[in-house]
Amino acid sequence: MDFPYCEEFYNYLKYEKKLEENSIYAYYSDLKEFFSFLDNSKEIDEIDHNDILDFVINLHEKNNNNRSIARKISGLKNYFVFLLKMEYIENNPISDCERPNYEKKLPEFLTLQEVEQLVKIENFDRPDEVRDSCIIEFLYSCGLRASELSNLKISDLSFEMNVLNVVGKGDKQRLVPVGNIAMELLNIYLKNSRVRIAKRYNSTDYIFISKLGKKLSRVSIWEIVKKRALKRG
Repeated sequence: MDFPYCEEFYNYLKYEKKLEENSIYAYYSDLKEFFSFLDNSKEIDEIDHNDILDFVINLHEKNNNNRSIARKISGLKNYFVFLLKMEYIENNPISDCERPNYEKKLPEFLTLQEVEQLVKIENFDRPDEVRDSCIIEFLYSCGLRASELSNLKISDLSFEMNVLNVVGKGDKQRLVPVGNIAMELLNIYLKNSRVRIAKRYNSTDYIFISKLGKKLSRVSIWEIVKKRALKRG
C-alpha cells in the first residue's frame, strides 16, 4: 500500500534532500510499515503521539533491534517535517520523540556470569539489597543512564506492556522495553522492599528511593553499583 502524499514526499527527498534511490526506498518501506500498522484507521491530520508510541511498541514486540527502530523513527520524523512544511498538517506528532539508543553491550571487563553475580539477591529480607539488585539489572538490561534511572517514576512504567517511558536529555522521551528478569525484580522490589521503606516515611513517586524515602541521586546509584562490585569481587 502507498501512503498519503507519497509522490510529493518522493520529490522532496530526491530533489530537495538529494537522497539516493536506495535511501528513498528505505524511507518508503518504513512508512508503508507504519501506515499498514495504522490500517487506515486515521486521516493523516488525526495521527497523534500515541500512534507513534504504539507503533514503536509494536516494533519492539516484533523483536526489531534498536538500530532498526531508530532508522524507522528517523524516517517518520522526516516525513512529518515535510507534511508540516507543506502545511498538510498543523501539528507534528513525532516532534518530541527521541530515537532509542543503539543496543549497548556489556563492558568488556564484565562477563554475563559476573553481571548475574552482581544482580543476585542473597537476602530477600533486606530491602536495600533487593533495590540494589533491581538497579543494576535496569542499568545493564535497559541501557539506562544513572540520571535516567534516578528520575524514573512509577507512572513512567507500563506494567501491561513492560515498557518504560524514559525522559532523557533535553526532556526528550523514548520508549525502553523491560525484560522479564528486570520486571520480576521490579515487582519484588515494589511489592516488598519499597513498600516497607515507604511505610516509614512520606515517600515519592520515584521508583528507586533511599532508606529515608527520598529519590536516589545519580551519584548514589553509582556508589551502590561500586559497593556491590567490591563486595562480590
